[in-house]
Amino acid sequence: MLNVLSGDDYIVQRSAIVSLVNISNHSTCLPHDLNADAIKLLRKMGNKNEFKDMLPYISFSFANFTCNRKILDSTGEHSGIEFIVNMIASSDNVYSRWVGISAIKKLTETPSNRERIMICTILDTIMSDCNLNEGFIRNEVSECLLNLSKDCHHRAALAEACMPRLTLLFATADVNILARTCDSLALLTESGYCGCLDMKDHVLSYTAPLLEHGNLIVRRASSKLLSNLLSFDGTKIGCDLLSSLLRMFHDEDCECRRYASSAFRNIALKKESHHLVMKNLIDLLDLTHSNDEETKSNAILSVQTLSVEKINRVHLVERRVIETLTSFISYRDPKIQVAVLSTLENLSSCPSLRSKIMSADLMIKMKILLGAASYELCLKLVRVIGNLSEEHDNCFKMIDVGIVSATFVVSKSKCPIIQENLSLLLVNLSACRDAQLHVYEQGVLECFTNLTYASNSSDLCIQNVSLGIQLLFSNAEVRLAVVKENRIESLMNFISHPRVQYVHCTCVALSLISVDKESRSYLLLTVESVFKLLYQGTIQIQRAAMCVFANLAESIEMHESLVNMSIVKRISNLVATATDSKIVQDISRFLAFISIHDTAKEHILVSELLPYVIKFSRRTDEATQRYSTLVICNLALHPTKKVFCYKDDFMRVLTFLTKCHDLEVERCSFLTLGILGFGVESEYKELISNDGIFNEILKGINQEHIYIKQTSSLALNSILLNNLDSIRRKWLGKDCELLTTLSSLLEVSDGSCVHNAIYAVGSLIEIPQIRHEIVEKGYLSSVSHVLQNTSCVHTKRACGYFYSVIHEYPEYHHYVQNNSKDIGTFVDLLGSPDSQCKSYGVLISILLASNKDLHVALVKRGAVRHLTSIIELEAELYPYAGFALLKLADNFENHIAFSEQGGIRALLKLGAMGRIKDEDNHNTPLSLAKLAFNAIKGFKPVAAATQISSSTSLETHELNIN
Repeated sequence: MLNVLSGDDYIVQRSAIVSLVNISNHSTCLPHDLNADAIKLLRKMGNKNEFKDMLPYISFSFANFTCNRKILDSTGEHSGIEFIVNMIASSDNVYSRWVGISAIKKLTETPSNRERIMICTILDTIMSDCNLNEGFIRNEVSECLLNLSKDCHHRAALAEACMPRLTLLFATADVNILARTCDSLALLTESGYCGCLDMKDHVLSYTAPLLEHGNLIVRRASSKLLSNLLSFDGTKIGCDLLSSLLRMFHDEDCECRRYASSAFRNIALKKESHHLVMKNLIDLLDLTHSNDEETKSNAILSVQTLSVEKINRVHLVERRVIETLTSFISYRDPKIQVAVLSTLENLSSCPSLRSKIMSADLMIKMKILLGAASYELCLKLVRVIGNLSEEHDNCFKMIDVGIVSATFVVSKSKCPIIQENLSLLLVNLSACRDAQLHVYEQGVLECFTNLTYASNSSDLCIQNVSLGIQLLFSNAEVRLAVVKENRIESLMNFISHPRVQYVHCTCVALSLISVDKESRSYLLLTVESVFKLLYQGTIQIQRAAMCVFANLAESIEMHESLVNMSIVKRISNLVATATDSKIVQDISRFLAFISIHDTAKEHILVSELLPYVIKFSRRTDEATQRYSTLVICNLALHPTKKVFCYKDDFMRVLTFLTKCHDLEVERCSFLTLGILGFGVESEYKELISNDGIFNEILKGINQEHIYIKQTSSLALNSILLNNLDSIRRKWLGKDCELLTTLSSLLEVSDGSCVHNAIYAVGSLIEIPQIRHEIVEKGYLSSVSHVLQNTSCVHTKRACGYFYSVIHEYPEYHHYVQNNSKDIGTFVDLLGSPDSQCKSYGVLISILLASNKDLHVALVKRGAVRHLTSIIELEAELYPYAGFALLKLADNFENHIAFSEQGGIRALLKLGAMGRIKDEDNHNTPLSLAKLAFNAIKGFKPVAAATQISSSTSLETHELNIN
């Protein structure tokens, strides 16, 4: 046959062509080794004019050749494609074109031939109007285009050449053509090729009605195409399209629902279309219950996309999206889990929604998942929980479900992002003051420890861990638990950590532990390590370290250990170089408490720290000034080292501190003056008895605050307690301001102020030149008023001393004689349970009994009764009480009352004891005789006169007694 075709006989060749068509129609008749010569021969004959009318037969031959898979590639290799293309372009015969396009369709089934077809620019030929207008040709064209669309690298050229005319294929009722057209466009749009914006909308307008086509294949293809079209920016979405898409959610075909969910996801990716999606959110959520994994995934991813926009988050939570998502947290597909957690992450980033998102069920599922989650899931989980923990109330719910214990494994992660988010979560939980102990018990400290060992931690993670440890130790219960579990030693491992932030937070934790008195003894082993940080650490570390020592010094039982470690001497360099206000404050606080110990006082003075303390007392910081003044006050208590007050303008500074407007500083300053003034060292009294200090003390007494009145009056009292009258006179030479000030001080309601005033007046009254002035200013009535109303034993003693000095001088007795209440007050001293008050009462009774004008008043007030009681019970006072009793017995008007109050029995006992002076020993029987005489004179005066011998007449004895 091939030989005939290659011959010269025209008629025979035409018959051979017809025969070849018939033979090639049966694939079994075609030789397997059909070579290139046959294809070339047919192509050559087709190009001759004399065989032009035979082109349909030649086309049929090629079409039949392409039906044979074994020679399909050979046709393309030997320029068969070009011949077919030319034949289709030049033929007016519909059937010839149809046969040619069918051949091309067959050739597009192999990748190698598809490549050759694209090179031949066949697309314009097969997409011509004359071909598309014929229904049976359109079928072949659609299938041809579908095959060509399968190669990704051809889609750009195919879309550019065919897209404008490809939509013409939609104008058919043929189901197969519609399906193949949609599939072709879906493949083209899948790679992002869709021509201009108008073309997208044009295709979309044809595609939307097909979503409700009766044929399943068409619906699948159109839904797939629609999903791809909606992935392009600027695609217009109408309500009709959205309604059709929503109806497809309920399509019976799973694949249709899948493409519909994908299309809905693409709509959700467009911000301008969110309002349409939100209106139909319920339908979207229904897809999450689909049995198809991809449909379910698309629905959840759509919700995730919507949650990115802040404006949608509130609506999503209100539509109960959280309940839907919670059920998928433990889902088997990690992709869905990540989408769910991403959505929760977006929603939880909104502060107002955190409390609404939080639920116990959600936390329990997250806790379970956290222990065995992959990297991506773990990161999402930590972020979600971290965001939720920003709401304070949520933290308690997390603690209740034990979320901290689930983070232990996560805390070992080497991922910096996970570490950062986890540290934020743990910090928020540690900030819950009411639940900090529970957080500690769940192992948060172990989690923090794991995070500190991470070598690639970010600065934010380090900062969060440091803050978390400090927050944790701010709770007293946590600190106590750490101490009881002996975890201080493990905490000390951070002291040598290369990260400065961890060293700092450890020092802060130790300083917080040292706040608890019962825990301070456990910190003694850490003192040396902490002390090194005073000179090696940063300024923040030095602050925390110094705070530890200041807190330890607050416990008196710790003083001995600190002194034995010579801490005071060893910090001298730090004291000399410290400039930071917080460090200086804690140094002052440490010295203020440690200076209570006598040995520590010596260390402070030997180390020459006093000049720095004085310097600190001048600082503007209120707390530093207070502690420094307290150090000076404690140093003044040193029994032998008061000589320091001569150095470094000490008294000038002390005077300056008395003028300070801070209450505590003034109080300690006046107290220091009082301490220095006490004792027998007159040189100190002379040193502080200058005009400046004198004026400040008087101003202090006149201040309204009671504490200043107390300490300033104490300072005044200590200076006046001196045998040097020169100091007292010096102070009184100030226009009598001192006496006026003391008089006003007696009227204060505070017992300490009144006590100090009484003592000061008692010191001044010892000077004869001042005594009369004191009496003239009415101090007798003021002191009497104090004695009548006070319950303080020490104040009563001071009043007793005052009156015992005054009543040594008879010229002042008339003040008592004019005020009967004063006599009763003095008699009350005799009945006081305090022995010293009794002593002053007995002495005052003796002095007043020397004045006969006062006898009746004393006895009437019950003086005899108290004196007789003293004679019977007080071994030391009874001789003096007996002397007062003898004086009171020497008055006729008192005898009856004297005997009624037991005076006679007391005199008999007094005479029997024989332990009084000889003169009083003789006077005792005389007093008894006089009492008997008065009794006889009152009852039997005549008989009494006859029974007494003239040699021993009572009158004679009475004269002798007088």
